[in-house]
Amino acid sequence: MGQDVGEGRYFSDREYGARPRTREVVDERIWGGLCGLIKTGVDDGSFGQRFPEMCRDGLGPCGCDESLFARVLRAELPGVEWPLSEEDAPETPVILDLLEFCARAVGEPIQEGSYHRFMGHYHLSWDRETGLARFVEDVNVLLARNGVAFMLTEDGRAQRVLPDELAVPLGRAVFDTGDGETDRLLEAARTRITSPKAEDRQDALEKLWDAFERIKTLEPGTDKRVRAEALLDRAAARESGFRRLLDEEVRALTTIGNSFRIRHSETTGAGRGFGTGGLPVCAAVRLHAPSAEGDGPGRIVERPGSGRSDLPVTTNRSVPQEEVEGEDRRGRCQLSLHWGAPRCGQAERASRQRS
Repeated sequence: MGQDVGEGRYFSDREYGARPRTREVVDERIWGGLCGLIKTGVDDGSFGQRFPEMCRDGLGPCGCDESLFARVLRAELPGVEWPLSEEDAPETPVILDLLEFCARAVGEPIQEGSYHRFMGHYHLSWDRETGLARFVEDVNVLLARNGVAFMLTEDGRAQRVLPDELAVPLGRAVFDTGDGETDRLLEAARTRITSPKAEDRQDALEKLWDAFERIKTLEPGTDKRVRAEALLDRAAARESGFRRLLDEEVRALTTIGNSFRIRHSETTGAGRGFGTGGLPVCAAVRLHAPSAEGDGPGRIVERPGSGRSDLPVTTNRSVPQEEVEGEDRRGRCQLSLHWGAPRCGQAERASRQRS
């Protein structure tokens, strides 16, 4: 869900395909469209589902109480003022908060009874499910058409859009490596990487690297290097091409972790301090490693349901078939890297000005 929202609605989509969802910032033009959707929801009574305007004759709700909507909006979202200014876009996380606020309030207005001629209105009820679905679709079409890497889920929560290359394995993975702490770290990384908040995605990266460093300390022994070598020996025969490739990948990832000061979580002591320093790298690591118990491999199995939805994967190094033929295949390792720079605050505003 997400990248194909609104597929076929416009000629250019049918002719050339959907636009890549890589934009991290909601600029003024996109913000103006979202303002239009929200103002329409106030005017047509859609947000009366949560903020009803009551008929002065006491005959029930008849629309959306804009003043009540505005008071609660300002209280829940201090970064947003009402009426919305199309020329002054808030930062992207605040905009996503606003969309969630509206999604919780929306419903499809349904006219009840005859026209109240004296007051000049119909009395209303609301279809919550239909109204939410319509609002989510309208917002997602606008975001998708502009290549924004965020969407609203069916229940109105903002979520990062992931490409299929990541959405499917992340959405269906259940970790069973044989080590409970490793499984916990991997699951935390999996669930947080789709968050719209940069700090949550950074935390997901930390958890992912914690898991990577931890698996290198699970084999018996006192020396970390020897234990890491023993783990790779269980994954492939020592002199094989696949084993050499695994060693190169592990060394490269370790260098990245050390260069960017990503903290470690090991079984032999406390982790190091962590500093981002404008961290320019996000990594997705999928390790189908041998289990810490027994001779069989750990398992990453699929969970029921569809994949999640957007950090484009620009590197996904696979192992040539000829390097694997005839080798010990008790364990497999696939490593995927995405390079990118999360932006927020001043960096986001600078990007918006450049666009």
